[in-house]
Amino acid sequence: MGPECDNCYAENWTALRFHKAEWGHHADRVRSAQSTWTRCLSQDRKAAKDGVRRRIFCSELSDVFDNKAPDEWRHDLWALIRQCRNLDWLILTKRIQNVPKMAPHDWPLPNVWLGVTAGTQVGWDRDVVLLRKTRQQSALSASSQCSSRSAQISPASIG
Repeated sequence: MGPECDNCYAENWTALRFHKAEWGHHADRVRSAQSTWTRCLSQDRKAAKDGVRRRIFCSELSDVFDNKAPDEWRHDLWALIRQCRNLDWLILTKRIQNVPKMAPHDWPLPNVWLGVTAGTQVGWDRDVVLLRKTRQQSALSASSQCSSRSAQISPASIG
């Protein structure tokens, strides 16, 4: 992780404010509550009933492609995403390099928007290039792609 993670909102919320998890490279990973997972099913049913699509910002306090998160958690997530066909899932990662080895066998999932977040020019140049490469590799491309500069700590050209 780069210096843009020094003032991470997710750390502030989970570790400092709510005391729900430890933080950092050596901390144990904590799975979200079952109610978080069942809420997605409820939102999917409501979207189907209303005849609309809804968007989910998936794992906004973690990273789906974290090396230290158990594979089982990702398998459960992919199953939930497949089940919730009326929801579009925004998955934002700082670990785009892990997508090829951690994405499910039937990737791309049609209701996933894959994105990267970068806070410096170096991070932007590295990660957006990798995200764009996933477009060229049909086995890795998501149905939609995006980028975020929410952790930006220095000027960056997005050209």
